[in-house]
Amino acid sequence: MEKIIEDPEFRSVEREKYVKWVDSVLQSHRGSTVKELRICFSLVKSAGKSITKWLEFAFERHTEKLELNLSEGDCLHNPNELYAFPQELCSNISSDHPYKSSGLFGCVLLEDVPMLTRVNVTSVETSSMYVERLIPTLLCCLSQLEILTFDTCCKRELLSMLKFPMMPKLKKLVIIEALHGVDSSLLGLSHFISASPNLREFEIQQRWSTRAERSNNEIQKGLKHFPLHQHLNVIRFLGYYGCPSDVELVNYLLENCVTLKEIIVDTQNPRRMAYEPLDSEELKLAEIAKVYAKLQLEPLVPKHISLFLC
Repeated sequence: MEKIIEDPEFRSVEREKYVKWVDSVLQSHRGSTVKELRICFSLVKSAGKSITKWLEFAFERHTEKLELNLSEGDCLHNPNELYAFPQELCSNISSDHPYKSSGLFGCVLLEDVPMLTRVNVTSVETSSMYVERLIPTLLCCLSQLEILTFDTCCKRELLSMLKFPMMPKLKKLVIIEALHGVDSSLLGLSHFISASPNLREFEIQQRWSTRAERSNNEIQKGLKHFPLHQHLNVIRFLGYYGCPSDVELVNYLLENCVTLKEIIVDTQNPRRMAYEPLDSEELKLAEIAKVYAKLQLEPLVPKHISLFLC
């Protein structure tokens, strides 16, 4: 995979070989159903016809779990090369086969495809072009989603562009974002939360780098969105760094979630895989962040809400 990422000519050749191989495998399949289909390779819209055929194959065979990962590791495709999930796969499917689908930007994980309740959307760059394509593509499944994982790679000040329509059945929301350089507000995420009136769990995974800096920004308070959230009772903040923006987001949730029961805060960088050894510098920064978390959150969180610092 490393050579595919670094060598454009080799990548082009391997892409063509991979597409032909998948085409051949699916054409040879004779079964009427598929339990799981997983396709993971760095592909762009030049392979669009084949990718769409793969999706049609999955839908026609009532695939229970479909993972289509077209990303290039931690790198991003050129926006002009991205394959966008065809909306006609939502609108043209008959009522006898009520499949639902999601936008495709880098990687999408679809589970329980016939009655989709869970979607992972990763490598999303928030720009006007992306938003114009992403929101309409997701419309066909937002009303029934129960779990949504959203991995952004945008500037925080652009988060407010992602104003989702109501997601009445959403019970768990996971936001993955990055902290590089000086922090800025995370309150743009409030649109996700206010669009999910029945949300039970909210998790933010903040991937910080060793270049992250804590700003001197003032924390905004008193930002209540009515009606207040009546069901959110668990918050997980992974990668808490002790920035004013971190405290501001927790304070916003405390002010707007009336049934909150517990807040779980982990200062370890969630970017690290479980099998990777701990980096000494990151370990030191995580310990410093834990001190900040203790000083910032213990006085802030009411006694009736359990606060767990990891």
